[in-house]
Amino acid sequence: MNRQIVLIVDDEPEFREAIAERIRLRGMEPLAAPDGDAALAALRSARVDMAIVDYVMPGMDGLVTVTKLREINPGLRTVLLTGKGGDKVRQASEALDTPYFDKADMAAFWEFVQRVQAGGTSQAPVGAPGPGTAAPGALSAPRPPAGFPAPAPAPATPVAGAPAGADAAAPRRTGLSIDSRPGPLNKRLLGQTPVMRDLFEKIAKLAVLDCSVLLLGETGTGKATIARTIHELNPRATGPFLGVDCQMFNADLLAQELFGLEVQRPEGPAAVRRGLIEDARGGAIFLDEIGALAPATQNRLAGLVDSQSFTREGGGGEVVAEVRILAASSGDLEGAVARGFFREDLYARLATYVLRVPPLRERAEDIPLISRYFLHKYAAEFETGVRHISGAALERLMGYSFPGNVRELESIIESAVITAEGATILPEHLPELDPSPRAALHAPSGETLVTLAEVEDAYIRQVIAATKGNKNLASDILGISRSSLWRKLKRMNGDF
Repeated sequence: MNRQIVLIVDDEPEFREAIAERIRLRGMEPLAAPDGDAALAALRSARVDMAIVDYVMPGMDGLVTVTKLREINPGLRTVLLTGKGGDKVRQASEALDTPYFDKADMAAFWEFVQRVQAGGTSQAPVGAPGPGTAAPGALSAPRPPAGFPAPAPAPATPVAGAPAGADAAAPRRTGLSIDSRPGPLNKRLLGQTPVMRDLFEKIAKLAVLDCSVLLLGETGTGKATIARTIHELNPRATGPFLGVDCQMFNADLLAQELFGLEVQRPEGPAAVRRGLIEDARGGAIFLDEIGALAPATQNRLAGLVDSQSFTREGGGGEVVAEVRILAASSGDLEGAVARGFFREDLYARLATYVLRVPPLRERAEDIPLISRYFLHKYAAEFETGVRHISGAALERLMGYSFPGNVRELESIIESAVITAEGATILPEHLPELDPSPRAALHAPSGETLVTLAEVEDAYIRQVIAATKGNKNLASDILGISRSSLWRKLKRMNGDF
């Protein structure tokens, strides 16, 4: 039987060697790495059953290292060693589903190692098929995250539409099946492409800080999900996380929603209605579509960021906020600053750290992983027997540019799960997906260019047609409220 391999990541040579020697005495094989980069290289080239990672290291710290190790091998068991401890470490380890132990009390750590060794967990090296590994080209569900029990082995499921004994490595695209837990990362933050790995690394670095963050990206790319993840990895995670779409309210209502309201009475104390900022005290507030703020609200928000205090609408006294501000925009916020529509100083305060979220078309290789997640989610929610996406249906999804991004993909899979009559989603269960839905909107050289309003109108009509007039689904894909969509359709005089 192969000995279990333990990766030890620590920048202190003496401590690293002491752990390695104890690992050898326990009959396991140590694999040492002085930093995060060396650990990633080791995991890519060798079979590893468990990684022991120092929390504090120069360069790539323990949290980032664990995050990147799990991106390479989602099923890897990881553990943090720290000399600092505290709520910050505890909350971060819980968010990463990674236990941690204090270096000053190693007895508990070695008891943990003994339990892991007794469990006999073993995984194939990344990129090398082992017993039970899917054949090359097959798309199987990833291993469950560390800390979750492994699902019971499922009987082999043939690729939808393939004849018995067909070669799984055939050049055509294979389908997707639900055969284990969906996705290697928590909730809906999914991706394995280099651009997403870079984004995850940035999230892990800034999440434990307490600065403002500005998320920039197209509608439907998952900015709200990223904002919530940042909050959940922060020491403020025990506090509330509240969000508001700034374009959903007019200026007066939004000010009351954010800052609250005081109504003075002739006799007795004022009637007070708390706003979201006050309710989020000790946690974080997420301001989506921050560019829609009216100038007066921008002024008040700038004061809030500076002083962490504010006054309610109609009130006179200062209210302490103590809240982290996370903001997002799908528009050209820098352009709005240049044109004088958005305060430059407020932009600078919010953009302490800027995260640019890529559109789905720039990470198309993630579409199978995300599709599997939504397939699993809605098959369970609707209690249907749908468990597969055929290769032909997946091919159509992969060839589409998704102007509505992840939100549009989710809506398509949800609808397909509902309409599929058997266990497999087929191409006929998908809407018409133009391989280049925006091509008609880009005028070639020599033709008359159209206005921005005409481009918007054309795209709205396209989404309405693709959703067969379903305005709830269309508004979700467009990233606007149903009332906003209704106003736009009324302006267009469309017969919908």
